[in-house]
Parts: sequence; C-alpha cells; structure tokens
Amino acid sequence: MAKDKLRDLEQKSIPRLILSYSVTTFAALALNGVYTLTDAIFIGRGIGADALGGIAAVLPFIMLQGAVSSMTGGGAAILVSQLLGKNDKKKAGETVFAAATAFWVASLLITALGLIFIDPLLNALGVADNLKAYAEPYLRILLIGTVFSTGFSAVMRAEGKMLYALLQWVIPVSINIVLDGVLIFGFNMGAESAAYATLGCYIATFITALLFFTRFSFLDFKNVRFKVKTLGGVLTVGLPSLVQMGSIAAGMALLNNALRTIGGGEPQITYGIIGKIFMFCIVPLTAITQVLQPIAGYNHGAGKPERIKTAMKYTVLFSLAAAALPLIICELAPRLLISIFTSDSALIDVAAPALRQVAAAFPFMFLPSAVGMLLQSTGKKLMAALLFASSFIFVPPFALLLGAAKGAAYIWLSFPIACATASAIAAAVLFVFFKKYDKIFKPLKIDLENNR
Repeated sequence: MAKDKLRDLEQKSIPRLILSYSVTTFAALALNGVYTLTDAIFIGRGIGADALGGIAAVLPFIMLQGAVSSMTGGGAAILVSQLLGKNDKKKAGETVFAAATAFWVASLLITALGLIFIDPLLNALGVADNLKAYAEPYLRILLIGTVFSTGFSAVMRAEGKMLYALLQWVIPVSINIVLDGVLIFGFNMGAESAAYATLGCYIATFITALLFFTRFSFLDFKNVRFKVKTLGGVLTVGLPSLVQMGSIAAGMALLNNALRTIGGGEPQITYGIIGKIFMFCIVPLTAITQVLQPIAGYNHGAGKPERIKTAMKYTVLFSLAAAALPLIICELAPRLLISIFTSDSALIDVAAPALRQVAAAFPFMFLPSAVGMLLQSTGKKLMAALLFASSFIFVPPFALLLGAAKGAAYIWLSFPIACATASAIAAAVLFVFFKKYDKIFKPLKIDLENNR
C-alpha cells in the first residue's frame, strides 16, 4: 500500500493526482473552515459582536503560533517527500523526530513568554481598548494550550496518507465545534468558552498525531536520535513557511493597528466578520496549492522535472476555476453572508460593502502561494519566502494609504490591490524559473544517474 502511494506521486496522471489529493485536503480544510464559521457564528450570536472583534484581533498570534508549527512540520514534510523519493525511510524518521523536538521546545517558550508579557502582547497585536476584555482571557487560555497545537499533517500528506491527514483535522475540529456550542450556549462562559473549545481541539490534535507516528507511519523511527544537523536542515527548508505565516501574522497585526488608529473597535469587528468569510472562501485554493508540495517534492527527489511543470500548470488552472464561485457569491449576496453572524443592521451596512471589496482578491490569492510552494519544494528557499510574504505584507501599507486618501470605507480595497501586486511578481518569478529549469535540474539528474 505504501509503495502504491509513492508510485502514484511518480507515475499517476498529474490532473488526477492533484484532484484526488485535493479532495481529501479540501475536506480537511473545509471542515476547519466550517469550524471557523461556526465558531464566529456562535460567538457573534451567543456572546456578541464585540466578543467576535476581540477574539478576531488575537488571530495574528494564532497565525504566529501556526508559523512555528509550519516551519517544523512543513520543513520536515518537504524533506520527507524528497527522502521518500530516494527510498531513505530511516533519514525521514530522523527528520520528523528532530522537527517534533524543536516544535515542543519552541511551544514551551512561547507559552512562558506570552503569559509573562500578555499585556504588551495584546498591544502589539493591535487590540482596541474596548475589545481587550474579550481578547485577554481568550489569549491567556490559548497560550496554555500552545504546546498541544501540533502541525504535522503535512508529513502525513508527504507519506501519501491523505485519509489520516484528513482525520487529523476532522476529529479535533469536530470536538471543537461541539465544545463551542455546549460551552457558549449551555454554560454561558463568555469569551473563555471559545478558548476552552480550542484547547480541546489542540489536545485532540496532539493525540491523533502521536497515534499516527507510533502506529501508522511507515517511516523508520527505530533507534532514532536527535541531531542538530538534521534539525538545521528542517529549519532551513521550513524557513519559507515561517516567513509565509509569520508575515501573515505581522500583516494582520499591522492591519489591526491601522484599523484601531482609523476607527477603533468598529473596523476590527468588521474585519472579524469578513475575515472569517474570507478564510472559508479560499479553502479550495489552499487545498489545491498544498497538494503541489508532495507532488513537486517527490518528483524533484526522483529527478522528474517535467511532472513538476505539468503540476504547476494544472494548479493554476484548477485554482482559477475554484476562485470563481466564492467571488460571485460574495459579490451578489454580501448582506446575506454578514447577517449570518450578526443582526446589527448598522454593522451589516458597514461590513457588506467591505466584503465585496475584499472578495475581489480571490482570483489573485493563489499564485504567490503556489509558486512559493513550488520553489520551496525544489530548494529555492529565499525566493519562496519572499513570495509567501508578499500578499499580506502589501496589505497594511495600501490600507493606510487608502484610509488617509479616501477614508475608512475604502481600506478594504487594499486586499485585492495587494494580492494583484503579489501575483504579478509571482508570475514573473514563475516565468524565469521554468525558463531555466533545465539548468536547475541538470545536476540532480546527473547525481541520480550516477547512483543507479
């Protein structure tokens, strides 16, 4: 079975491979998206719009937390893909062990420092003063649960275990949704209820990951030892993932600060709502670009550049198709979507046009991530990091410019402008990459032929 999954990465039709892998990845991400929406609906309807804004303002920290897990788990996944392409399961096991050790050490440091400096952290995140009463208890509980927030589903995908990678999301997120409803509506625990539900999700994620690597993984963990050199390889390869999600976190924090400066808590509440819708709508794009990683990584290790080029082409085509439906829905029915989260007519009047402006970014969202994933999977770490960072780093300066020139109602246009700018850069990088791909892969081909 394991050999069949690896053979698929090397031999199966690329369009079928992307679609089949995307289905399970999409299902996992879609469930997480459903959780995100459900969480926001429960908070908005059960606690209030201010609570939704306060909790949403903490999102940059959650993204930063995810950046650490993506650096370790994502970096390990890329190396595992390449090592499996060379049939080196022992080294792959050593790589995952080093990544997991680094993740838990980093998580303990984040928890300790976050709890000690929680007030400065809230200010750095840009939380408006009137929203801190909701943000502070939520953040405090999340900090305690940081150590359980594992990020190794990418390694499961790298092994070709797409079903287990799906379950790694399904089980914890289902627990989170149930706990959200019970704690918010059953026990009326306020903002803490959402945090405790997330903590339950984290613990379930930890348990399912531990079960996978001890029972179902076909990597070789026998007599595995921690090696600094191996960790260095993981961190080097995973650095673009850290930059990608870290830049998103930084961009969100900067945007929070800009929104606080422009209008205080109200724009942050608006962002809290449209941000949830936005993240759900880009789930298909994320799923398609994520499956590029095991395909490109494996075929890079196997010395098959033409399959990588074909995979990139279909990633672009499928992503453009996937962006169309959410764009149409958000443009035609923004008020209906906003009203799911709140019955406040004044808030709906503000958030609906904001959603339409943000939705214009959908067709431009995928290309920087896709090209970055391609470059990361084939060893081009620096340029990958820059592409991952581009879209969200561009948003805050455009938001400040538009806010100063046109007013708060136009700051949301910063999203499509920033994403279009990043996509233009990504397209130029992609053109250069494939123009020179023979030179890129020639040393690899020679090395593989010499080892046969």
